[in-house]
Amino acid sequence: MNKLLILNYHRLLDSDHENASAESIFFVHKTNFIEQLDLIDQLEIPIVSLQNGLKNNDQSKLSVVLTFDDGHASDYEIAYPILKERNIAATFFPVISTIGSQDRLTWNQILELSQNQFEIGSHTFSHVDLCNSIPEEIQFELEESKKIIEEKIGLAIESLALPFGKYSSEVKRIAEGIGYKNMLTTNGGTSLPDEVLLHRWNIKSTTIIQEFERILKGNSVTYFVKKSKSTLKRLIGNGLRN
Repeated sequence: MNKLLILNYHRLLDSDHENASAESIFFVHKTNFIEQLDLIDQLEIPIVSLQNGLKNNDQSKLSVVLTFDDGHASDYEIAYPILKERNIAATFFPVISTIGSQDRLTWNQILELSQNQFEIGSHTFSHVDLCNSIPEEIQFELEESKKIIEEKIGLAIESLALPFGKYSSEVKRIAEGIGYKNMLTTNGGTSLPDEVLLHRWNIKSTTIIQEFERILKGNSVTYFVKKSKSTLKRLIGNGLRN
């Protein structure tokens, strides 16, 4: 069965001097993004759309899925031209309450993305922590987001990117009742097409290309253990065994 490696991005930066806010750990420079796409290509790993990846259970090899959370303007201004030129699929998850605000996607941009074969998914109405919400609020956040996007783009919305990657049995139950077929977490790892809760890797400003390659090759856990040991050795000497 085909394995999906879902990579998650937030905002892309076009300049080293852009936004040094507390959230900047989740921002990736344009040149790093291009380098990452080049590496996926060099390793001959196919990049597929989320829905196509979920429908394809006949292949044994790995496929990569690209997702973008929160609906930053860079989705349209930076990611979209790069992806379109390379004929690469991606799924965008805007937050409804921020659409049209400063540095965020507009509905016209979202519609253009959708009309150019990019998938749009739900990231809730206002990006609340669903695990700390009452059932009525969860219902509103998930149902209203799905309904509004479907009305705007004229397509069914089946994918939900969970805010903060967090979920509970109650969140899952309500989401499935509303009609979501899959929910994307931020738990690293690969996913199988028949799973409801899908794993994702958050790609950050600190994700160096060597670590990105290890994520693609499935060796990231080993890398983190070795990296931690190496750091500790520098701090306390060479008393740690490999």
